[in-house]
Formats: sequence, C-alpha cells, structure tokens
Amino acid sequence: MGDCTPCRRTPSDADRAHHDNFALRDSAVTPFNAKRMGPHRDLIGDLGAAVRKAGLRFGVSNHGVENFTFVNPTDTLDARLRTQHADLYDATWAGFYNVADRSPQAMARFLSDWLARNFELIDKYQPDLLYFDNGVNLRVLDPLNERVAAYYYNRAADWGKDVSIVTKWVAYAPDNDDRHQIGAVIGFEKVGTRSPSGIRPGPWMVDDTIGSTWGYTDRMTIGSAGAILGKLIDTVSKGGFYLLNIALNAGGTIPDDQRAVLLEIGAWLKRNGEAIYGTHAWTRFGDGDWRFTVKDGALYAIGRPSEYSHCCRHLFSLTAATRSHQSPPPILTYRRHPVLIHRRQSFSSVTATRAREISRIFQMSKMLSSMANGRVRPGTDSQMPPLASFPIFIVQM
Repeated sequence: MGDCTPCRRTPSDADRAHHDNFALRDSAVTPFNAKRMGPHRDLIGDLGAAVRKAGLRFGVSNHGVENFTFVNPTDTLDARLRTQHADLYDATWAGFYNVADRSPQAMARFLSDWLARNFELIDKYQPDLLYFDNGVNLRVLDPLNERVAAYYYNRAADWGKDVSIVTKWVAYAPDNDDRHQIGAVIGFEKVGTRSPSGIRPGPWMVDDTIGSTWGYTDRMTIGSAGAILGKLIDTVSKGGFYLLNIALNAGGTIPDDQRAVLLEIGAWLKRNGEAIYGTHAWTRFGDGDWRFTVKDGALYAIGRPSEYSHCCRHLFSLTAATRSHQSPPPILTYRRHPVLIHRRQSFSSVTATRAREISRIFQMSKMLSSMANGRVRPGTDSQMPPLASFPIFIVQM
C-alpha cells in the first residue's frame, strides 16, 4: 500500500535481528505446559489456506496489545482471587498470565511478547492485511508500531506483493489527525455515528457485523441482505471499503441464516457489481436514499425505484448547473451531449449497450422529460436540452 515513510529501512537482515532481540526469553517467567491448552491445531494456517484456495485475500487481526489493560482487577477482586488461588496468580500458569503482574518489568515482557507474536504472524502466514484494534493508538507505543510496520512492509517487499495495515484512530497518524495516516488504512467500527458522514479522502474502511453480536451467540439476530447492501453502498459512495464480519459457530461453519443473507448479497453483486467494484466517490455521495459511484467516466446512481424520479430531478439539476457555465464535476467531462439514463439489470456488454442506447437517445427524450418532473419541458426532440456527456446508469436495489 503506497509508500510508508517511517518504514523504509534496510530490509530482511536487520528486521530479523529485531525479531530475535524481541523474542520473549525471560527466565523469571515460569514456563507452563502448553500441551494442556488449545485445540492442538494451526487454526490460522488452516483458515489462511482455505481463504487463499478460494482466491481471496487473507488478513490477520491482532487485538492482543489490549490484554495488559483488560486484565486489571480492582483491589477488592484482586484480593479475592489471590485468596482463592485463582489461575491468574497460580505460579504454574505464570507464563500465560504474565499480565497479572502489574510491574513495569511485566509490562516490558508483555510488549516484547506482543512484538514477537506479530513477527511470527507475518513470517509464518505472510498475510495480505494486518489489522489492529484501538489498543495500539497510544503515542508511547509508536516505537513498537513503527517496528511492526517496518518489518511487515519490508518482508512484503521480499515476498514481492502488496500488503496493508489497518488500525483505528491515530496509531499511524503522528500528528494525532486521523486524516493523516502514514502507511496505514484507517478503520471505523459499524456504519452510522462512528463512520464518516460524507466523502472522506484517503484509504479508509468500515468493519461491520452481519448480526447483533460480533461472535456467534444463540439468540443473535441477523441483518437482512437489503440492510447490509445499503451499508455497503453507502460506504463505497463515500470512498470507503466495507468489511463484513461473519459469526461462525463453534464448529467453524457459517450458520444457515447467515449463509442465506450472504448468498442474496452475492446475487445482487453478480448483477450489479460494476457499480461497486473498482469505483470511487463522485463529487457528492448521494441524494436522499440514492447513492452515487463513478468508474471509467460513468456515473452509477443506486437506489430504490420508488425514489427514481427524485434521483432524476437531482441529476438533471446538476447538468442544468453545468449548462449555466458553472464548473462541471471534476471527475466527469462535459461536451454538450445528451445525458444517457439507462435502467440496467445486467452489466454484460457494457460498450455495446452504450452504443445502442446513444443511438436511441432522442426517442427517450419524452420519458426523460417525465422523469425530470418538469425540469425538462416535454416536446419535440429539438427541445431536449444539451446535458453532460457522461452516461448515468440507474441501478436498482
């Protein structure tokens, strides 16, 4: 992902030296019997192999830096756990519950371990994306954040592939302005009050959940395909990426209700994906419930048929502004040709479709006039005003 200013150092050898230096080798930490814990299976490796076999990108998420803060019992709870000889204070498990020791030395061991674990994720799985949650935002962690980024991007250069880091807020924004990320994509949680309300420059994404909980729960409710598509379209119209969280059950499979929603979303994208994939924001993200995207000189208006005339009124008002010698939209070109409005169900043979429709544009003038609700006077073909030259594709939700 682009140039990462603080991360361009001598690759490989120096990075591996950092990896060795920060491996956790503290004899004061009593080792624990790892064979007694876990599923005894490389879950990350198995998942990565399955994801890549399906032709998808594979990313890993590491929330571990927050564990030191999260395991911080109150004085009352701390006393009770010690009296009960809880695992948190059992010397047998000291290597696992290192965070129970709140000393500066324990913090140093914890952060060294966190750094080594990131290096292991990078080297062992070569992820396409490395995702961190809020815990890495503290400025005091900048040296560690930069070391991880340097190691990751330089290793990716060795692999010969593009990778990205995603964080929330200002982890890679040294001036504490989240619009000034360096070498990272900024992430927002859920579409709504936490995500951008309008077009936002620079790479950003929203992580959202398919249901009422992030992880699988028995009573979770699942969002409809229409609702999730609305969030996807809204995010793309504002220049962002949409990351949908799926809640797998204990067996690692997708529950039937979630699967049905995903298949419905996939069917819509199969018909209308041209309005989503590879697009970017227009000069405005939408009008009412309609959303706009742009690709290859074409404007896509996405919305519900019930609001169709409202959308057309707005589009005609935009082209009218262009005719009155105001500045045209910076992404699109004005050549005083008629605007093409075309309701599409399939996006195959785009070039041929445009050619056929352009040849019939004057037969469409009365229909366009009606849609514009009075902004364009009905009449003969000669009364059809010259509008902007870019095609507008109307995509039904």
